[in-house]
Amino acid sequence: MKNSISDPACPTIAGVILAAGLSTRMGSTLSKVLLPLGNSTILSHIVATAEKTTLNPIVVVTGHQASLVETAVNPQRARFSFNAGYKEGNLESLRAGCKALGTVDAVMLLLGDMPEIEVSAIEMMCDTWRQSQPFAAVASYRGDVGHPFVLSAEAISMVTALTGAKPIWRWLLEEHRSKVIEIPLDQSKPRDVNTSSDYATVLNSICPAKDSET
Repeated sequence: MKNSISDPACPTIAGVILAAGLSTRMGSTLSKVLLPLGNSTILSHIVATAEKTTLNPIVVVTGHQASLVETAVNPQRARFSFNAGYKEGNLESLRAGCKALGTVDAVMLLLGDMPEIEVSAIEMMCDTWRQSQPFAAVASYRGDVGHPFVLSAEAISMVTALTGAKPIWRWLLEEHRSKVIEIPLDQSKPRDVNTSSDYATVLNSICPAKDSET
């Protein structure tokens, strides 16, 4: 049974969605999180997915083209937090998002360019983390480790104190591997949209073209 987001006995897992990057590899002047996806955008799709889960609260961290991003997305529960240091990388945006949340039991990190993430994957990650509440957890898609990550309050306090631009996955898996559990998910690994080719592949996966009428 899904845990209620209002249940005070249930450990609080917040969501931080990173949507602040420069999208340099996409080769577009428009932030990749604003690229169309069906009747929505990549970021709107991810926010809507997160809002269907028990993640609470949810913060969307903006930076590059923040005003455009915030205008284009119409969240129901999520709120925005601007990261002035977005050019310093994802770790700085994660720190900004964690600081904006206040006190929570754990944080799930979601990437704003990974629209294939499913509600079932998020809920499995949350449910499993709540059972043993480890230092951190990562998804394992049929043996392939990837996002999302769940960080405990202890891990969050360490992240907010970090300096530099070291990727969060490298910090977790190189420096704290023994304290990180893998949560197996019987799903294909979600792809992040870094290039126009990635975008075309993900677009066809989520919004497959209709067969031409004859």
